[in-house]
Amino acid sequence: MVYRLNSINAELDGDTIQYDNGESIWLVSYLAMYDWDNPAPNSTEDAFKIGKVVKEYNITDAEIEEEARLLNG
Repeated sequence: MVYRLNSINAELDGDTIQYDNGESIWLVSYLAMYDWDNPAPNSTEDAFKIGKVVKEYNITDAEIEEEARLLNG
């Protein structure tokens, strides 16, 4: 299922966020870029859509944390 994420001008297609400008990012990488001190720019409505996909794809906190470590060196 494809979800429209209006707050970040993108579509969530499976576990990939496809931005309107043609760029894309893996959902785990997107989630790994943000934390409590640096919250994601998406709306609450879009967060629920993202949450559905996280659950559907069985994305775990450990997977997100590992990706954050890789992204942040």
